[in-house]
Amino acid sequence: MISRRRALTTAAAALLAAPALAARAADPPDASAAPPDAALTPLGIALEGYAYPFPQRFVPLRVQDVDVRMSFLDVTPAAPPVGVALLLHGRNFPAAYWEPVIRPLVARGWRVVAPDQLGFNASSKAELRYDFPLWADTTAQLLDALALPRVDLVIGHSIGGVMATTLARRHPERVRRLLLEDPLGLEDYRALIPEVSDAFLYDRELHMTADAYRAFLATNYFPHWSERYEYLVTLRRRLALSADYPQWVRVYIQSYQQLHRTPIAADLRALTIPVRIVVGALDFNAPGKPYAPEAVRAQLGHNADLALALAPALHAGGVDVVPDVGHCPHLDAPERFNALVAAFAGV
Repeated sequence: MISRRRALTTAAAALLAAPALAARAADPPDASAAPPDAALTPLGIALEGYAYPFPQRFVPLRVQDVDVRMSFLDVTPAAPPVGVALLLHGRNFPAAYWEPVIRPLVARGWRVVAPDQLGFNASSKAELRYDFPLWADTTAQLLDALALPRVDLVIGHSIGGVMATTLARRHPERVRRLLLEDPLGLEDYRALIPEVSDAFLYDRELHMTADAYRAFLATNYFPHWSERYEYLVTLRRRLALSADYPQWVRVYIQSYQQLHRTPIAADLRALTIPVRIVVGALDFNAPGKPYAPEAVRAQLGHNADLALALAPALHAGGVDVVPDVGHCPHLDAPERFNALVAAFAGV
């Protein structure tokens, strides 16, 4: 395992270059390769028609007196597994995007479970009262259905980091180790960003154009935008062609509202299991940053700094800052990310 001193030294060195890189004005993403709407096939709002890299399974659940189904991947090695990993996705990504992490873990003998949380991706879009306790508790129900009393490693990315932290707090007996990839909630957005209404968010998301969504991804997730991320824009465009797209939007905006209300720094300090944070040096994502007063925006989303400040309070863990990547190290620097996972998991 990489020592905390080494990790923090590496992180500090990486941060020295980050402000200059972050201050550089990025070129607008190139949309020239995007197919016209007429060439796209609509997707169902549970991603019907979207191919996952591994077989999908579903578990039926009853939540708030509503019957729902949670989609998940359960990928096993050929031999008995040496450990079980649970991967919790980000807000704008299907569980399929974990493929660059799943394959190396399975090759090392791990069983990997990667759900689509309720309200996201291939899972049900029922109009429930979504919050982080709901997502944590239904994840625990999935583990029950799989006869997994405890998992050896939970990896949560972005909003999935908040979900993973909530799972570890509400169900501490279920989680042995916690690795957070660019988690949101390291600062309290409530103190810095004014609340916005559901009606405002609904209108914004319902009328989100492909160019606006591409710019959103480039600004918040991928500072070095390339065509390999265009599939995410195409995925959103195909969802928007669904007759049920308004229902998708109504559910989707709830996750923003919950993020705005849920800081996690105090919860991470309280955990007594090993916790490690892996964060991109160019990650300046802060949900709702455009809604903050202009004078405040520059203070928001310094996620590597926030993680480093929290590092001394993390139990038996630390922080790794990955140079020259943004909010998605496992996509932008998969070899480096997987090496950090292996070191933390002891494989």
